[in-house]
Amino acid sequence: MKTSGDRIYSALGPSTADFVRKTGKFDEEGNEIIVLDSKIISISSPRSEEGMLFKLYNDTPNTRTRLAFKLPTWKVSIQWPESMLRQEFKFMSANDFNMEFGAEFSGTAGEKYIPDHYIDEALEIGAELNLGQAVNGIPGLMYYAHLDPASTSHNYALIVLHTEERMRLTERNGQIVKEKTKMFIVDHMKCWQPEGGRAINVYEVDQYIVDLARRFRFSMVSYDNWNSTASVQLLRRKGIPTKITPFRREYKMRIYDQLEHLLVNHQLALPRKTPYSQMMEMELKCLKRIYLPTGFKIEPNPDAQITTDDFCDALAGACGLAAESMYTGYPQGGLVNMPQIPSQGSQNQWSIGNAKISDQQWRLWNRKFGI
Repeated sequence: MKTSGDRIYSALGPSTADFVRKTGKFDEEGNEIIVLDSKIISISSPRSEEGMLFKLYNDTPNTRTRLAFKLPTWKVSIQWPESMLRQEFKFMSANDFNMEFGAEFSGTAGEKYIPDHYIDEALEIGAELNLGQAVNGIPGLMYYAHLDPASTSHNYALIVLHTEERMRLTERNGQIVKEKTKMFIVDHMKCWQPEGGRAINVYEVDQYIVDLARRFRFSMVSYDNWNSTASVQLLRRKGIPTKITPFRREYKMRIYDQLEHLLVNHQLALPRKTPYSQMMEMELKCLKRIYLPTGFKIEPNPDAQITTDDFCDALAGACGLAAESMYTGYPQGGLVNMPQIPSQGSQNQWSIGNAKISDQQWRLWNRKFGI
């Protein structure tokens, strides 16, 4: 399938063929020297090692009439030194930084989804919170669950998490200050694996979710759209809010971008003491990102120690679900300043904000709006 770059270049190329001028001079090999009075200028940030831009750049040594070069931003715009760019965009991955500012192509084999130390830090945050395999929810909290259904030879993964606001110390302008942040905390995880090439018993998974719903107050349970319609209908009949989230590429890019943001900004806490923690950790560390002309795709590295991504999809899906509908618990108390209602016949004025309201205005508003 042709990309937009291929189509544009294919459409423009033929229209420049007539703008050729012969000079009457010859080179050392006896070929007549011609001058091209038409030029096609292609300027873009490089992406993966595919597509029209990469083909043109890679074939430049074999094309006498083509000039190609890569210029980093700090070579073109001297007001942006490399050190300043790296500080300004410190949360950008090395591969993204090299593409956007360093004029480097990304390899087609893909890059690591996220550096390992961010995953280790999420596990450390979980250890500080003493996270484990929770068997009961906390009263007042709402939980979000996502299931990544399995085909015959794949795992069936479940992630349950909640969000809460916490205070943490951070550095701003050289000073340590307190800030309030939204944390995504993983409470429960489960994985069903096929045995002997047989499909996983979906009824067993459904009953597990029904049992969890008695102990966790679910705000929403979401499923990937693979063979999950019957499960969704069953949970809805049980009164469990459930929906299907089709894992199209645009949606998957969005939730994995968000998962990366949570990891980089230390807003995700992962449990280290569950039977499935090591599997999830290895899946996250073995993910790779492959850039495409219209975005990227996420998939496990086939040469890595572990080649599944079911927990990763479940984790990204649960975080995306929680971000769509934030719920912080029961309503919290607060103080409200109520104006004093004037008595009948009083000529006093009273205030709402910066406005001065007379008795006559009050009575008019009371009749009109019932306040």
